Amino acid sequence: MEKKSQNFSDICSGCGICCKMVAHLQYFPEPIDENGACTHLKEDNSCSIYEDRPLICRVDDMYEVLKKHFKSKQEYIKLTVDTCNLMITEVGLDDEFLIK
Repeated sequence: MEKKSQNFSDICSGCGICCKMVAHLQYFPEPIDENGACTHLKEDNSCSIYEDRPLICRVDDMYEVLKKHFKSKQEYIKLTVDTCNLMITEVGLDDEFLIK
């Protein structure tokens, strides 16, 4: 049986799609480039301000803010994974980035 993660950070594929599509967020507290990506996203898909990134970029910490809307953290992680995989598929990233 596959073990379920308690933290999104343990299963994130690091594709950077969330950082590449921040222009779709109504309120994003960091600068956005002409392509709609966070300007802190580096070429290797890592974050140049990772330790100081805003709360919206901290998936596991956001659960604490949003948990009253979910039955469990596992439900929240599943929704996050489903959203990531949908974005990965929609923009045509390689399937290797899909989160299992």
